[in-house]
Amino acid sequence: MSDCEFRKDCLFFRNEMDNLPGTAGLYRRQYCHGRRSGCARFMVQRELGEQAVPRDLLPYHHDRASALLDAAQTRRHAV
Repeated sequence: MSDCEFRKDCLFFRNEMDNLPGTAGLYRRQYCHGRRSGCARFMVQRELGEQAVPRDLLPYHHDRASALLDAAQTRRHAV
């Protein structure tokens, strides 16, 4: 698998994981270098853009990512 195209600019890993290098390494292996399509941050950024990714969205927050995507879809259909 190829690396996530968003990983170099991912604010979560650039800013939020500095104090937890072990955990950051696990997440990077699982999501950035593995199943990026399973990363909640990737899902939101791919569909809605970088500005739509909440700073505190963790890679495993799939329910929250789905809610963000559903809300965006609802807004698009309401227009």
